[in-house]
Formats: sequence, structure tokens, C-alpha cells
Amino acid sequence: MSVLSREFEELVDVTSKRVMSQVLTFDEIRAIPEAVLRFVVDKNVNAFVNRSRRARELFLALSLKERYRVILELAVVAREYSGEFADAAVKETKMGNVPDKKFKKAVAAEYTFIENIHTLFREGDVIGSGGGTMVVLTPKTNPISTLINASENGFIAGNSFICLPHPNAQKSSIMAGEVLCESLRESAKKLNADSEEGVRFTKEDIEVFSDLLIVVKNPTLYTRAFIEHEGTDIIAAVGGAPLVKKLLPDIEKEKPGLLSKKKFFLAGPGNAPVVILKSANIVRALKASIKSKGFDHGVVCAAENTVFIEGDKNRYEEAKEILAAFGGHILSVDNALRLKEAMKVNGGLNPDIPGHSVEEIVKEAKLVGVPKNTSFLVVDRGISEVDRTNPLDGEKLSLIFTIRRGRNPQETLDTAKQVLEYDGNWHTASMYLGKPTDSSKKVNEELVKKYNDILEKFDELPAGRRILNTNPKEYYGTVEMGAGIEGTEKFSLMLPTDPTKSLNNIVATDFIIKPNNNNDGSKQILDKKQSGAVQGKILEAQGKAVYLRLDDHLLINKITRNEPLNKKEVKNIPELLSKINSVQQAAKTRDVNNKYNKDTNYINTQYTQDVAKEALEGITPFLEEFYEKLEKLKPSYQKIIKRMYQIK
Repeated sequence: MSVLSREFEELVDVTSKRVMSQVLTFDEIRAIPEAVLRFVVDKNVNAFVNRSRRARELFLALSLKERYRVILELAVVAREYSGEFADAAVKETKMGNVPDKKFKKAVAAEYTFIENIHTLFREGDVIGSGGGTMVVLTPKTNPISTLINASENGFIAGNSFICLPHPNAQKSSIMAGEVLCESLRESAKKLNADSEEGVRFTKEDIEVFSDLLIVVKNPTLYTRAFIEHEGTDIIAAVGGAPLVKKLLPDIEKEKPGLLSKKKFFLAGPGNAPVVILKSANIVRALKASIKSKGFDHGVVCAAENTVFIEGDKNRYEEAKEILAAFGGHILSVDNALRLKEAMKVNGGLNPDIPGHSVEEIVKEAKLVGVPKNTSFLVVDRGISEVDRTNPLDGEKLSLIFTIRRGRNPQETLDTAKQVLEYDGNWHTASMYLGKPTDSSKKVNEELVKKYNDILEKFDELPAGRRILNTNPKEYYGTVEMGAGIEGTEKFSLMLPTDPTKSLNNIVATDFIIKPNNNNDGSKQILDKKQSGAVQGKILEAQGKAVYLRLDDHLLINKITRNEPLNKKEVKNIPELLSKINSVQQAAKTRDVNNKYNKDTNYINTQYTQDVAKEALEGITPFLEEFYEKLEKLKPSYQKIIKRMYQIK
């Protein structure tokens, strides 16, 4: 080996360690010689993938019950640190606000677990299945919540997880990653303590196990290398989807067949339309949309982006008056032009607008005459074609609404489709409509047919998720990932437990539309009494009767592991027993000829029972041991339990 090659190798080693251990500025990265950097990238990616795969081997060697406990403990820690994570994310990204981000992170930690943990016990039926090393690009807008959500889902699916955070959110993401990795270490130590055979993880193994989750420093160096690496199996671009999409053709050309061995999930932009039909309660619909848009300064990708009002000019003006009454400010033509110019910087969204307060947006865009108490801005686009050169027609991820008018349902939904196709990516769409009744408040076949046509048109919108008569924020479990995914196949890393997944199961606020039993694709309207019964079942399904929370899982886990309980936990045991009993009852097959008839039972069996069964699946492997350990609790605990829950 020549002196030159030895010196070069030493330079690569030194640079490799520096790049892997320190967050470098763009200038510091540019100062690294290109030849050196090429070797550094290959060396580090190999190291990351090897570490990740070794960790996965240890993880897969665990029993399903042991994996469950690892994921549960991670979820609990993520929820516990939600406040610190929120502070760090807002401080670094300058996006959103701390209270809302804290809520999002706690929700991402809890709901990802409780909605999906049951799939752990279904072989071959898990989210993100395919197995292997999962590489996720997380966005600046929602960095840590996405990290929590995607890693929990990845672990449930048996994947190891490598995170490439947005470069302007990497410090907070690295901090969150360190907390979660420490949770993995503590879980490994607990598994040692549980083992009847003594130590099963060495100190080295415990450190390797923590590599089940790796947050990469200086991520921009590695995107292409991770995609190309033969050791990566799943690429999910929640952030950076345009970049990944741009890279794929070149990679396929240079390495034919490589990409077909991987799964790709590319998130669409946050350009969600909300369609408010003439039959809808316009005040309720706009109020719900504003509530959703205002959450975390509008940075959630699933939040409403463009409001479509079906109707004449008077209804359109009424909508603008309602928006103004709720704190909106309708921009003048001059202000709209100023905002349009300020929205884009270097071909992308101006980072000083998404997730910022109205006051900050006004200052950045140099808007004039905007009242100080304004809650959100409104751009009036009236009846016009979607302009792909106008950033106000695309995703804004901010406290900015675009409002448009459609003269009829067809025109309104056609324009909504154009918005969804902006930049060629699809995400979320929602629609509000009322009960199809005539002036005498009667439902007739002609009106039902018209509404069926509207619903079919809505179902054709190119959105990963279509929501009726509510806002996307209400689907708490999906506030981070969204459901707009395109790539080699449609896919959502977060599957919401909701009754509005498709036209075959639509729940509206005041009435129910469901398929007829004649298999011809037609729908029927349930009357008010039937609808009320169904709504009661839906509310029941969402409540304690069929839903087990993270704390319920935690209490079951502590009892089965003989961990000491505090007084609050002991007092919660009767309620937990009641919940388990309710879940077991709700999961049983109901008589299709019950008093609500087959129509309401359709919703009941498709939703209430499914949710209950999923909740039950998530705890069934522990129930026998749980009841055995419960009987052996100290007498003082038993006295409290017997007094509060009359156990014989």
C-alpha cells in the first residue's frame, strides 16, 4: 500500500467518524473533498445498515410477547417525553406551537400502539409487512411525531428502523432518537431480569439492540445511498418525497431490477380540499374546517387547504362572512399577489410561512391592512381553473385558506380533483353534505339517486383518504403520517380505526348511507331512528366499552411482570376489568336480527365488533397470566379490588 493510499484511507476514517458523530453545517460538508466524501458515504451507510440488521436479528429472536413489551415501553416513554419533544421541535424548526405539538406526539405514541399492536399477533398480517430494514425520511413540519409513529409501526411489523430527518429538524430528531434508544436499552435489561435462564443479552447485545432505531446525522449525504443499498428493504418518504421520486428513474437506469426488490411509499403534498355541498350545514362545516386548519398553525399535511363552496354567489358570500366571523381575513387582490410572491423560494415553499403565525406571515409577505387579531388568512379564488404556477393553489401547510366556488356538485368535485392532482401527488379530501330531503323534508328515490351519484364522484377523487362530514384532525392517530401515499403501491403507515374508510361504510352526522343488500352497488338512506341507533353504536365503539388505552396495556403488563403498583394503579384495576369484560362482550358475534335490524347491525358488525376484536387480540396472549397474577396480589390490594368491584 502506498503512503498516499494509506493517508487517504486514514482521512476517510477520520472524516467518517466526524460525519457520523457530529452535525455539520452545509459549508463544512461542502469543504470535504468529493473523492473522500464518496468513500465516507459508502462506509457509513454500510455501517448503519449492518448495525440495523444485527439489531433486527436480536429483536426477531424475541417471542411476540417480549416484542410487545418492548414496543409498549417505547410508546410509554415517547408519550412521557412529548412535552420535551415539542419544545425541541418548535425551537429548531420554528414551525407550529408547543401545546399542539405536545398533543400530537402524545397521540402518535399512544394511538399508534393501541390501534395497531394487535397486528403483532397476526402472522403475515402486519402494517409495513415485508420485513427488513426500513428507511424513513421524516419531514421538517412534523419530525418527531412521524419518527414515533413510523418507528412503532415498523417494530410492530418486525422491521428495524433508520430515520433520515429533515436537515433543519435533525437536532431535535436526534435528541428524540436518543431518548427512544435508551428505552430500547432499558427494555433489553428488563428482558434479562425476566429470563428464567439468567442473562440473555450481554452488554454488547444491549447496545446492539438499541440500534433497532437509528437517527442519522447529516442525512442529506445518504438519501440515494440508502435507496441503492441492497440491505434496505422499505423506503418511506414522508418528507422528501419529491427528491426520492426524482432519484428513482436514474437509479433504475443504472441498476436495473434493484428497485423492484424494495417497497417505496412516497407521501403526497398537503393539498387537501374540503367540499361543502349546498345541502350541508355551512356554519358547522366551516367551523370544523377552521378548527382543523388552526391546529399547530396549519402545518399538518392532512388539514384542509382549499375550501370549495357549492352554490350561488349569495351562498359563497355567506361562506366568506362566516370565515370572517370566525377570525379569518379575506385578502385583497393586492395582498393576495404579495402572498403569492412570498410563498415560493428557490422553487419550494418559503420556510418562513408554513407552520408560522398569521403575524409572522403578514410580516414575511409584507401584507397591509390585516387586523392584529386575525386567526387565519383567506385567498378568494372564486370560479377559476387551478393554476399550477400559483403556489396559493397548491399545498400551503399554514394558516392560509384558499376558497373557491362551484355552481353544482359536478363542477365543485371536478375542481377539487384538479387541486388534488397539483404536482401529481394525492393526499386527503373531505366533504360535507346534508340529508337528501325535498322542501317537505321527505326522502325520495330521485334525491337518493342524485346523492348516490355525488358519493360515487367523491369516492373517485384521487385521495389516499376520503372523509365525510368531519375534519381530518378528528382522526388523531393519523395527524402525522396522513394517508396520501403513492409509490409502487398505495399504502398508509398509519391505518385509522374509523368508520369512513370507504363508500361501503360511510357514517355521516345526521344520517347513514349504506349499500343495499342487492349487490348492485346502490345505496340506501336509513331513517332518523335507525341512524340514531347506529350513531349510538359508533360512539360506544369509540368509548371505553371497546377501546383499551395505553395505560390499560401498561397496567396489564405490570401485573403480569409482578411489578409493584401504586395506589392509583390499584384503584384502576376494577375499571380495567370492566373494560376487558366489555371488550370481550363487544367482540362476540351479534344476532343480525337484533332490535336495530340488519341495517344498523351492518355498521355494528363492521365497526364495533372489529374494533373490539382488535383490542382483544392485543391483550389475549396475556389474559390467562394476568388473571392468575391478579389473584395473587397482596391482601391489601385485594381488599380495595373487592370493595370497588365485588370480585367473588
